[in-house]
Amino acid sequence: MSEEKVLRWETFERCEHALLMIILFMFIISGLPFLSRSWFGWMTSPPVTLQVYMGMHLAAAALYFALGLVHIFYHALGKRRTDIWISRKDIADAWQTIKYYVGSVDEMPKFKFHEPTEKTLVYWGVAVILMIGQGITGIIMYYAYDFPLAVRGVALDLHIIFFYLILYVIMMHIYMTALYKENRPLLDAMFSDGKVPKSFAKRRFPLWIGQDPPQSDEEKEEGRIRNEKRQ
Repeated sequence: MSEEKVLRWETFERCEHALLMIILFMFIISGLPFLSRSWFGWMTSPPVTLQVYMGMHLAAAALYFALGLVHIFYHALGKRRTDIWISRKDIADAWQTIKYYVGSVDEMPKFKFHEPTEKTLVYWGVAVILMIGQGITGIIMYYAYDFPLAVRGVALDLHIIFFYLILYVIMMHIYMTALYKENRPLLDAMFSDGKVPKSFAKRRFPLWIGQDPPQSDEEKEEGRIRNEKRQ
């Protein structure tokens, strides 16, 4: 008899994750020829010129911006409530999680839907803050002649620094999900039916266990009023 499972990621969220992987791959590949001509000059050979890579980079930016809007609307409309805002508990749990992985503590903290390191570093750190930084610095470099030379220099340096930070977090994210056996159910779920074993959910996410974070009394009351109006 197969083990009971609970849905962690819906179809939309798994498709969103797959599209995000493609977009990030486009960003990285199209940015390498501009990062270092001596290292990646071999990538530019007609008909694949720098203009082609620039077009790919701009296309990735447009897709990322569109995906961000869809993501915001999806969650803002209440299709999926996952308690994404960072709390003090998240910061404390993130530190304890890091200590667990380096072996200084024996147990992980109790999680809700998100692991705090995933929420703080991958979501807010990379997907929001650093990518906004990349967007701003990228715009400055694209319209370089509209900005002073000093501003262009700072924008270029920051763009490169942000790139290495993003690449590092992505590599750590892949390492933690693909190589740690205890995280394998999450990897399997993301690339299959979105479901994890219920026993795993109870052990790893006891404050969630297959359900979105409980709503506050105010949210419940608002939901009750909306339901009454529909009847």
